[in-house]
Amino acid sequence: GSFQPPRAHFISRALKFKETRNMIRQAASRFQQGLAALRQQQRGIAFKQITPGTRPTVAGVPVTVFGGTGFVGRYVVNAIGKTGSQIIAPYRGDEMSVRHLKVNGDLGQIVPVPFHPLKPETIAQAVEKSAIVINLIGKNYKTWNYSFTDVNVNIPAMIARVCKEAGVHRFIHVSALAAGYDAPSEFARTKARGEDAVRE
Repeated sequence: GSFQPPRAHFISRALKFKETRNMIRQAASRFQQGLAALRQQQRGIAFKQITPGTRPTVAGVPVTVFGGTGFVGRYVVNAIGKTGSQIIAPYRGDEMSVRHLKVNGDLGQIVPVPFHPLKPETIAQAVEKSAIVINLIGKNYKTWNYSFTDVNVNIPAMIARVCKEAGVHRFIHVSALAAGYDAPSEFARTKARGEDAVRE
């Protein structure tokens, strides 16, 4: 007969989907909280009148989303695009890796910006005009160029430091539900270290 995957396989996939959905909801909620706080404060910044927007409008504030090309990132970009905010989408490689995000906003509202995660000057160029910066960068596997510590600790810490120096009003860092210093995986342990690093 045909192969029947074990029931545990379907349970694992369902849990992974639920975890991803919760992360997207948390990131969208944090963005909305940051946007609401900016509307109340404004702190002398010459924002234009902010009104609830939809995709074909220009409203809200400029937002930089690191990791926006990833699985979670594309949904976060879509949620922000519905508010009419302009989204700066830093990317590595070529523009083909970020083109799928352009449909999430009106013409000119999704702005791809090349950057190198280990060069602070390129990070500064990506955040200098943004009021909110969201970091979704993360990998659950190592590569030849980037270790778990590089991706989950050093790069988020560098982005947070550059945002502080640039005077960004809100920095949102998305970690992982399994993060913990006593976690069995190196990925989860470095995620926990990354949470502390961005607070420094």
